[in-house]
Amino acid sequence: MDDNSSFYFKINAAEIITLNAFEKNIQSRLAKRFETDFRKILIQQFLWINTDYQECVLQNDTFLDEAIESGKIIVEWKMTPNNPFLRGYLPPIPQAKFIPRTRDTMEILKDWLKPLKDETAQEMTELLTSYVQGTRQWLLKNALDFLLAPSSANEQVLWLQGNAGVGKSVMAALTADEVYKRNLLGAVFFSKYDNGDSNNARNLIVTIAFGLCTWSYYFAEFLLKLYHNDLNISSKPIGQLFNELIHKPLISLFESKPSHKPAIIIVDGLDECGQPGQRTEILKAFCEFFETLPAAVKVFVTSRPEPDINNLFKTLPTIKLTTTSEQNKEDVFMYAEHFLQCNSARPDAVQFGPKILVEMSGGVFFWLAVACKSLDLDLTGSITLNMIKKPSPKKIYHIDQKYSSFLNRIFDNKFQSKLFNVFATVVCLFEPINIEAIANIIGEPMSEVKNIIRALDAILLQDSKTKAIRIFHKSFKDYLVDPTHGNFASNLHSHHKWLAKKTVAHLTKYLHFNMCNLPIDKFCSEINDFSSRVCNEIPQAAVYTASYFQQHFLESGQNLLDENIDSEISDLFLNKAHYWIELMSLIGKTDQIVHSVITLQKYFAGSSLSPNVLLILRDIKHAIQRYFIPIQASALQIYSTVIIMAPTETEFYKRYFSVLPEPIPVPAIVPQQLYWTPCLMTLEGHVNSVNAVAISTDEQFVVSGSSDKTVKIWDAQTSALQNTLEGHTSEVHAVVFSTDGQHVVSGSSDKTVKIWNAQTGTLHRTLEGHSDWVKAVAISADGQFVVSGSEDMTVKIWNTLTGSLQETFTGHNGVVSTVAVSENGQFVVSGSWDLTVKIWDSQTGTLQRTLEGHSSWVNAVALSANGHFIVSGSHDKTVKIWDTQTGALQKTFEGHINSVNAVAISANGQFVVSGSSDNTVKIWCVQTGAMQRTLDAHSYMVTAVAISANGQFVLSASADQTVKVWDVEIAEEPEGQSCYAVAVNTNGYKNLVSATPVSTNEQFVVSGSNDKTVKVWNAKTGIVQKILEGHSDYVHAIAISTDEQFIVSGSEDSTVKIWDVQTGALQRTLKGHSYAVTAVAISTDGQFVVSGSEDKTVKIWDAHAGTLQNTLEGGSDLVYAVAISTHKQFVASQSYDMIVKIWDAQTGVLLKDSVADGQFPPINSQYDFGLDTMVSGKYITVKNNWLHGVDFKFLFWLPPESRKRLEIHGKLVVCVDEEHPLFMRLN
Repeated sequence: MDDNSSFYFKINAAEIITLNAFEKNIQSRLAKRFETDFRKILIQQFLWINTDYQECVLQNDTFLDEAIESGKIIVEWKMTPNNPFLRGYLPPIPQAKFIPRTRDTMEILKDWLKPLKDETAQEMTELLTSYVQGTRQWLLKNALDFLLAPSSANEQVLWLQGNAGVGKSVMAALTADEVYKRNLLGAVFFSKYDNGDSNNARNLIVTIAFGLCTWSYYFAEFLLKLYHNDLNISSKPIGQLFNELIHKPLISLFESKPSHKPAIIIVDGLDECGQPGQRTEILKAFCEFFETLPAAVKVFVTSRPEPDINNLFKTLPTIKLTTTSEQNKEDVFMYAEHFLQCNSARPDAVQFGPKILVEMSGGVFFWLAVACKSLDLDLTGSITLNMIKKPSPKKIYHIDQKYSSFLNRIFDNKFQSKLFNVFATVVCLFEPINIEAIANIIGEPMSEVKNIIRALDAILLQDSKTKAIRIFHKSFKDYLVDPTHGNFASNLHSHHKWLAKKTVAHLTKYLHFNMCNLPIDKFCSEINDFSSRVCNEIPQAAVYTASYFQQHFLESGQNLLDENIDSEISDLFLNKAHYWIELMSLIGKTDQIVHSVITLQKYFAGSSLSPNVLLILRDIKHAIQRYFIPIQASALQIYSTVIIMAPTETEFYKRYFSVLPEPIPVPAIVPQQLYWTPCLMTLEGHVNSVNAVAISTDEQFVVSGSSDKTVKIWDAQTSALQNTLEGHTSEVHAVVFSTDGQHVVSGSSDKTVKIWNAQTGTLHRTLEGHSDWVKAVAISADGQFVVSGSEDMTVKIWNTLTGSLQETFTGHNGVVSTVAVSENGQFVVSGSWDLTVKIWDSQTGTLQRTLEGHSSWVNAVALSANGHFIVSGSHDKTVKIWDTQTGALQKTFEGHINSVNAVAISANGQFVVSGSSDNTVKIWCVQTGAMQRTLDAHSYMVTAVAISANGQFVLSASADQTVKVWDVEIAEEPEGQSCYAVAVNTNGYKNLVSATPVSTNEQFVVSGSNDKTVKVWNAKTGIVQKILEGHSDYVHAIAISTDEQFIVSGSEDSTVKIWDVQTGALQRTLKGHSYAVTAVAISTDGQFVVSGSEDKTVKIWDAHAGTLQNTLEGGSDLVYAVAISTHKQFVASQSYDMIVKIWDAQTGVLLKDSVADGQFPPINSQYDFGLDTMVSGKYITVKNNWLHGVDFKFLFWLPPESRKRLEIHGKLVVCVDEEHPLFMRLN
């Protein structure tokens, strides 16, 4: 080889398994001419080119092997005499060059996961810095002996437990450091109770996941797949997120690579992790994780022995860190001695001081650290023995006594006003905030607050990253808020009262319109710099006060109302409530608004607070429940949609509609609701019929099951989707919550029953045994067994804990469609398509009684809480009540006009709810049998119903793919008829476009309804002008001639009718279709009418003679839309299979067919939300339930009831809801 020559060759990653093999491959190509450490060169050059990988390579020398093996890095070798590594060698040895194929994997995962990598490293550094060499060696040895020993059954998780302040965190850091040195550290996380980032369970999960990525490139590959599959980690429930990011990838990794190196995961302060409600989820996730840990993975967890943790971890190998052990006393003594020696203590202090400090500390490291720090603060020269002895050298072993003496030192036995206010504010805060925010809230100069906090730095710490101020240790805060510890805790109640006033005053002063200067026609997700705007524009004090002012009311423990607070609360809610909602949306806390309002309603109930404020609170709750989706999507929707659509007789509308900010476009809407309707929320997200619904006992969550094969869990207060449970391979027919709300049970057409963890969304168990579809499930009150009913005509009882089949009840001669369990678990009730209801002994499986009386299938049964009576619903359209003991029929409720598919009984047994294929929900009085009310808002049959434990809320599921939540205490407005079709006169459209005033007679809308009538409405006032009667069934389609002389309607009765606009007289009836007429259109000159039908044909009629001109056949599905070209040459049709056909109007020849793209003509457009995603008009575009302005700033969310059909006519939008058309006119 010539010295000046060079050559390239590539080693295919697929050819090599390890770096050693790669080394041999290269050496063989170079004829083994050099004895060079290729691995060293590889690592050196790799670090030089990829500095981000330094930590990974240094921690894990197999990282490079894994990267090369996976093919993520191409290794290119070049022979060159200029290589700096190779001077003195002839010929030169190869140089490694690394070329990442895609953006660096770790960089991608870091951006995606957003782990607390730097914060964890900083915390570990600080803890190791505070460590005194030589202490805790006995404890470290015990931990390492366990963690480094070969794995065995039940020996993979070590729990270090101890009370606050005993040094658990330092122990965790020491252990992590030692494990790291041995190249076995999988991940580490330190949780701090008062840090919003590190006490967040979600951050714990992503930080551990990212740590495992640095431990193993293969693990990183598993997560990279999730990233490419668009896993939404921000919305996943805690348990499911843990499972997706940690549990499943670890299991998959060791299944595919059993010899992979071990990993040790360390989690410190698990008791401090999670906001209220989150700790339960993360604890359960860990417990499930522990049950199926790969053999090569070990976990080291530290926490206080809190009851919930102790209950879950009590069987784990445990090290108990106590303050009374001799080993602990020796360590504390060593710490005190080291401190005094290093801080210029006098000889007598060094000699006698450690013993005194140990006795005073009671063996608590934290107290000792604080005491030593306070000595350092008081130091004027050297530390003297008297300084150590003060206040008293007597032995004090309990930490609260240490804190008491320490507080006396700090406050000199009296509370100084400003000092106390600042200190008490830090103690009372629900989330640490910075000095500037504290000063702004309490109204003190920032310089003074800073000086006070500096004076208290023995007990207050400032986060180096966020600058937030917090109490030095959780145990100190626990002491301060404990009422048994003297006056300080009682003073805190008064301070909460003081802070309640301060937070409300600050919030009210700050609030204003469009705090982040957002465009009014954009979603937050569409604004690239949205997060930075929120961070930069909204002060921390505003974020805190908006989030927590109501909590300070609650913690005051008393009714705060006085003249000042009444005035401030009234000012906030009567003048700036809309701004508060905007702010909560901006900071991502829309879901907290309802909970905040409920807190305030409970607190101020029965108080002298202004009644108007209480009304506003009620209205805000309804508004958020109803409009949660738009408010969460765009903060300015509080103005653009919510206030505009609020019922006009509500206090909220009266206060805020008249003062809408000027940039907000305000459409004229008629008719508008006067009051809130009983339908509080519509839960949308399923893509097929919703077949089942249930609500948790605590009324916090709703679960639904659908033909889309999924089970969904929703927030019952806000309608926010919490989780989607996927695992069934066919339709889900039944769902139920366990009494404790911890589990969900589902039954499916895939013949299985599944038990899910309701918190994490993970599948707990699958019960197999049915030979046909599972139609019904129930669970006993104690959660010990599950009952299922199936199309195989059997009822089965399953053990919840083991999943084993306990009993099979046979006796039905038809599908078992429904089951229920008595409260005491002693008997099971089943209903069947054999027309009977049967009562079974749950223990023996014996049939106790058969109830006969229905004349068709039994679709639903329910049991009263006391077990005294049974309710059944049937295809025979009736609801029946039976005596459980005697089997006697007590009452029959009649009123539904179609099959009764679902029934439920209130907990107090006073009323029954039924759902029917007539699309309605009915509420019946058990005592009288009277129908109390009908809830009518579903567009298809009601498949399931449920009642909340307090009886206030009713839930209904429907084939229209939604779940609705009803407040039965809200009175309904007068009932109307369902509206199926609308049409708008062309003249009205022209006048609107030119913005010219028009008379009442020139603007009208025509609608068709399920009451068999056609109605003519005034488009400006919403008043019905004419009612056209003649059809014998639902009216599905409407059209108006261009000259506005006649109206055409199509009906379920298979006919087309032509009406005179002026007189309302029926001119002619066109007969010829064999099924319902679903679409009509009129030619521009009014000569021809085109109709489409469920009989799959399109017909052309002579409008004047009423004769049939042509029948266009060849459709593959029922026709739901038709149109005729301006010159009458072509007719177009669209069917439900989304096929558009174009015909020759004269010959009837099919010219073209294609799949619809969802676009409609720009004028007189009709939009069906169930079928399409977008329709464009000249001024307005509709997409995914939103109205967008085409050439002006307008964004408006259409509520579910206004989406059945929609027509756009210039700037007039006509929404067809279940009762009447809604007219929206934009100026």
